[in-house]
Amino acid sequence: MSHRCVVDVADDDGALRIRVIGEVDMACAATLEETIVSAPVPPGGKVLLDMAEVAFIDSAGISAIIGAHKKRVAEGIPVTLVEVPPLVGQLLKLTGVDTYLEVAHQDVVGEPS
Repeated sequence: MSHRCVVDVADDDGALRIRVIGEVDMACAATLEETIVSAPVPPGGKVLLDMAEVAFIDSAGISAIIGAHKKRVAEGIPVTLVEVPPLVGQLLKLTGVDTYLEVAHQDVVGEPS
């Protein structure tokens, strides 16, 4: 199992899309949180956290997302998880994190809309 994690930032029609690729674990968590918190968001924009290519996420990864979410929401910037793979979505539901974070369930990869 590879421990590679890539965090990519792009503009997405007035939103900031942060694409996460690979395994979101202790080795990647700090980078992900810092990127979510510090990347510039267009005025009135939001953060879309694209999880489509996340193969694995652990408690450090979830904690990083929650921490970044708290900071961005305090700034008035909404954060939404999109393109969530089924296994990641199941983990978010199992831990109850999906009730705290905004998860665009219609964008769950592999599940019907």
